[in-house]
Amino acid sequence: TEKMAKWVKNQEVAEGNSYQGITTRVLASRVEKISAEQATVTIDVQQEEKNKSDSRITQRSGRVELAKVGEEWKVAGLYWDK
Repeated sequence: TEKMAKWVKNQEVAEGNSYQGITTRVLASRVEKISAEQATVTIDVQQEEKNKSDSRITQRSGRVELAKVGEEWKVAGLYWDK
């Protein structure tokens, strides 16, 4: 959604000399709620975090809120469990 696109744009970080990257792989997903205009999907993911000297793998869970815009489903929010 436009709101989500604005939020992502605000998360930009200035370039620096150090490298850090995160790769996220969805291991499982479950549709919790769905209607003609909205859906909630629970996800379990594995994330690999890398920097110049180190790599770390973690697992997380969360939910994705989707909104139907025209004929397309768009991400309206992503919320990680604590």
